[in-house]
Amino acid sequence: MRTQSHLRARSRGLSYCLATLLASIAGSALCASAIRNAAGEFIATDLSLEKVRQPADRGPVQVSGASGSGPGSDWNTGVGGRNDRSGRSSQTGPDASTVIWEGSEYNAPIGVPESPATEGSLLVSTRVTASGESQSRGVIVAQDLSTGEELWATQLPISAPDNWWSHSMGVRDGQVYASRSLGISRPDYLYALNTSDGSVVWQSEELIDADIVETPPFAENGDIIIGTWRSLFRVNRVDGTTVWSSPRTCPSQPGGCNATVSGNRIYIWDARILEGGDLGLVVVAFDIDTGAELYQSPALSRGFITIQQIALFADSTGGVYAPSARVAADDALIALQDTGEALVERWRAPIDWVPWASFGVGPDRSVYSYSPAHEVVRLDPETGDVLNTSMPIQFTNRLLPRLAVDALGKLFLTAHYGQGWVYSFDPDLTLRWQETMPGAEGPALGADGTLTVTGTGTALRAYQ
Repeated sequence: MRTQSHLRARSRGLSYCLATLLASIAGSALCASAIRNAAGEFIATDLSLEKVRQPADRGPVQVSGASGSGPGSDWNTGVGGRNDRSGRSSQTGPDASTVIWEGSEYNAPIGVPESPATEGSLLVSTRVTASGESQSRGVIVAQDLSTGEELWATQLPISAPDNWWSHSMGVRDGQVYASRSLGISRPDYLYALNTSDGSVVWQSEELIDADIVETPPFAENGDIIIGTWRSLFRVNRVDGTTVWSSPRTCPSQPGGCNATVSGNRIYIWDARILEGGDLGLVVVAFDIDTGAELYQSPALSRGFITIQQIALFADSTGGVYAPSARVAADDALIALQDTGEALVERWRAPIDWVPWASFGVGPDRSVYSYSPAHEVVRLDPETGDVLNTSMPIQFTNRLLPRLAVDALGKLFLTAHYGQGWVYSFDPDLTLRWQETMPGAEGPALGADGTLTVTGTGTALRAYQ
């Protein structure tokens, strides 16, 4: 049996002191560091387990470019671009900051950190208008990637009084995926939209509670993998029915419920009760075909509450990378290896507090992360040793970085919170070029090496 409670905290700064009455620990107070979602909410988990779920039969680990472990020409999902969230692309990005088109018809006072997505010549993004009720402010916009021509703009149906604004989550196989959900406090359906005109193809069988910073990966056949607050499930791409559903306990929102796919495995963060009563943060592997839980990592951190707002990412050789950051002394990027029987820790490297960030894996398997000194660092994938370090990344208030890596190993970075910046680096992190851009979000590296970045106001740029 599980006993569950969720905490919604509102704070004036980075440090949250969450006072709560929990079923298991009445009257206690806890402090954690977190960043709120668009509605000013932060939600964390307390849980008790009487027994640990038993792992299912295990099949061999498969690594396959077709399911997102290798580079592709499309940026199908906002966070990390690929199903494995490695940021890798088969395309060669721009050599210079040459803008081929820019501008948007929508005046967006805030950037939406779900990042744009691409498929072929299609670019899909969310623009948040300057006025109106929350339900009417979000507009999903489709544009021609090479010209910027608007193809269509739409808003989703309203299914409940507390629905949030419409936001896109990804695009794959001729369908845009979108919702009005905003975490557990505002669930909604997942919608599939036709890429030709934005019309609704189907509405999911089940509600989802993904936050706007959480975007889904896909199975090899295009089915959608959704990580929610209390479940992990696979949605049929044809009709929106649920293929399978498995229980999970997301550590915190926004940002912590994302799933990551590599080969025939799905990886998620999960909160588990440990011996002695502490809460532990673990990575759990699931079978993508059946939804069966297979095995979990050792506890990567422990405490009274689990704070985790950064998605996992993976490489093409069974490496799984767990960015554990909560403004604590033990914050680290933790490298795990999926052996087919277990998730084994290989190394740890210090990490900056970068909620909602995405990371990168280069063509030579170099791992790109962020140092506590606000630099991009290139890490040896075998040892975690620092190979190269960038200049310090500029930011206002807090660093919210996203990465894309092209076929030659060049990096493209956006850093946003208020004023934003767009950077490009060589594989050894030598600066190639940089530009300022209000509220820069992305990057999305799509067909023909077109790099798109969304921003606030009417800022939306395509580089080539």
